[in-house]
Amino acid sequence: MEKINPKVLVLLVLIVFTHLMFNQNLQLHYDEAYYWVWSKNLQLSYYDHPPMIAYLIRLTTLFSNKEIFIRLAAVICSTTTIVMMYKTSKCLFNQKTADITVVLALAWPLLEGTFFITTIDSPLLMFWSITLYCLARGLILGEKKFIYFSGIALGCALLSKYTAILILPGVLIFLLLTPSKRHLLWGKDVYLA
Repeated sequence: MEKINPKVLVLLVLIVFTHLMFNQNLQLHYDEAYYWVWSKNLQLSYYDHPPMIAYLIRLTTLFSNKEIFIRLAAVICSTTTIVMMYKTSKCLFNQKTADITVVLALAWPLLEGTFFITTIDSPLLMFWSITLYCLARGLILGEKKFIYFSGIALGCALLSKYTAILILPGVLIFLLLTPSKRHLLWGKDVYLA
């Protein structure tokens, strides 16, 4: 088990708890109500967005349709995003960098906003960060199974928001510009993922 700086962990827990308490007093934004309606009638896709947000809201509202449970999806996604940013920083750099990453992520207005409103960006950021973590482990650290996990995470990101496809050009550019990794372009793993 990874050792997390206790101060950073306390900060993260306090922020998450604060958001949960604050969110229970907010009325639904019209987008959240729209996605909540989707969650009552699950589809493979909707007119204007992919379905992941509806799936997540459905999971978090299994026992109650109160606003706090609709927003719980956003809090879970945002917290997971921060944890994955921490893990990525730690695996690529060191503990201090990972701690700083968490503090900066908690101060980032976009990520802070995803704690308060359940939108398609919440799962996008979560699955994007999971994809990047898996890519770091798979492509940079050479752990092949993570290349495949990155494909699964990217698929989930695409089910969150179609702009997740933009990860692929970034991976291609990384592989082309990193001589020690170019051989991966000729192997099957990247393409199967």
